[in-house]
Amino acid sequence: MPLKKNGLLKRKDLVNLGRGGRSNYNNLFRIKLIKNNLSANRFVIVVSSKISKKAVERNKIKRQIRAIIKSLSDRLNVAYDVLIIALPDIIGKKFNLTEQALTDNFRKIRLLKQ
Repeated sequence: MPLKKNGLLKRKDLVNLGRGGRSNYNNLFRIKLIKNNLSANRFVIVVSSKISKKAVERNKIKRQIRAIIKSLSDRLNVAYDVLIIALPDIIGKKFNLTEQALTDNFRKIRLLKQ
């Protein structure tokens, strides 16, 4: 599942995602989800400079999130646009805690198959 191809790039898609759909959050992530009319999921990962001024740390968080999505790809329901916003508590967390938090969020918004 190449994530570049499954990214949300158009402004109207992001506006629609921001306006409607389901959302959930915990101490590491805020997630918004809306149904799309495609046969694949599309993801946007946002790690603000408020979380860390260092691009290296922000990029590491994005890489970890992409790896988690890739590992869960066969267990995810399809045809959704997903916005994942990292929150400040994510700095310094171990990968397995990040993975657990994201998996729990996906389960709560019913993106993860039972």
